[in-house]
Order: sequence, then structure tokens, then C-alpha cells
Amino acid sequence: MTRRRRIAEPTMAIVVLAGGRSHRMGRDKLSLRQGDRTLLQVILDQLAPFSIAPLRLAGPMRDEITGDFMWVGEQPPGGGPVAGIKAALEGVEAEWTVLMAGDAPKGPLAVPALLAHRVRLAAGQDGVIVVDARGKRQPLCAMYRTTSLSLALEQLGEATGASMRQLLENLTLVDLPDTWEAAGDIDTASDAERAGFA
Repeated sequence: MTRRRRIAEPTMAIVVLAGGRSHRMGRDKLSLRQGDRTLLQVILDQLAPFSIAPLRLAGPMRDEITGDFMWVGEQPPGGGPVAGIKAALEGVEAEWTVLMAGDAPKGPLAVPALLAHRVRLAAGQDGVIVVDARGKRQPLCAMYRTTSLSLALEQLGEATGASMRQLLENLTLVDLPDTWEAAGDIDTASDAERAGFA
């Protein structure tokens, strides 16, 4: 009888960007509530089943959040998403890194499909990115090879104030249509109401 060798599951890190200033909302949108949970907690709870290592949250500490995670603060504070990603990737040895926005409550719904694409990526492809109904790529609803993301950060140089477009412009990414409305973030009071947060 031939015994098949088991292939180890590739390791994965999950980084949630939770450092936005909520200018359009006029208040801290990540503290919006759905029942007894904040928007950020709702997202973290959905991501928890996929996490092998503790979730990494890039942004200011929040006392009300619970779960297996670690806070990572970009320097200087408020340096933008790329600075947050750079800080969060410090010490990450996982083969894959999933980036999620802290204000998109349906974002975690895309994670199973993102993970399923790992085996389909060719050698020269750096990750999978969700594309919304308008055809716009959503870099904070995506999965990247950690080495590719780290190299992009290194080539970019200064992370503070840099845009996600600048960070990803040299990466080869596979598009994944957004059939879950995963990219729908909360920016305004009406967005929050539609999503069931107040």
C-alpha cells in the first residue's frame, strides 16, 4: 500500500488596517456598533477562523476589542495604510499575507475564495485582489505573497504618506470579482445605516 505524503498547509498572516481618521464619517467609524459589538470587532470575529497566527491590527489601540490579535502602530501615527502595512509585516514569516480593511464589514466573506486561489497562482504572480462591481481593484481585500509585498515595500522606500497604488504598481495580481460585496466599506452615516451599524 502506497502512503501519500501530506503537504503542509502554507502559512498565512492576516493584517487588518484600522488606523483611518474617519474624516467623511465625522466620528470614529470603527467604533460604530451592531448590537453589542463594534464594526472592527465584527470584522475580527469573522476573520478569526482563518487565522493561524494572531491577527495583526495596524492602528491605535482600542480597549474594547477582544480576541487573539496583536496591535501594531505605524510610525509616525497616522502615516497612512502603507506605513501601517510596513509596521504589521515586521517579523512576519508566513508565506501569504491577507490584507483587510477595518471598515468593510463583508470583507472577510472573500477570504475563502482568496485562499482557494493560492494553488492556481503561477510562479510570476504575486497575489489575488478583489475587484468591485465598478471594476476597481481593492488592495485592502486581497492576498499577497509576503515576500512580494515585503520587496515592494523595500523598493518603495518611504512608506509614510505613500499610496496603495504606489506600493502595488509593480506587482502582478490576479483579479477576483467581488460577488460578496466584500469591498463595500463604511464612509458615511448612510453607509453605516445600510450595513446595520449605528
